[in-house]
Amino acid sequence: MSIENAKILITDDSILARKQLKDIISTLGSPVFIEAVDGQDAIDKYKESNPDLVFLDIVMPKKRRQCCNQRNHGIRF
Repeated sequence: MSIENAKILITDDSILARKQLKDIISTLGSPVFIEAVDGQDAIDKYKESNPDLVFLDIVMPKKRRQCCNQRNHGIRF
């Protein structure tokens, strides 16, 4: 998989952390970034955009543990 045009979901409650990660990844190419601010937002955006790659903050508000549990949300890996 090439980084070009890859859909990347970045989930972090810190806008600075999301920007820093986007800046680092952008040095490798031009992916499509999707941003989420909490666990529930990540679940919703994952379902609507079906990203190629997901970055999740370890500690964030709303559904931090459930966010990665595919059985609870019908997410297929």
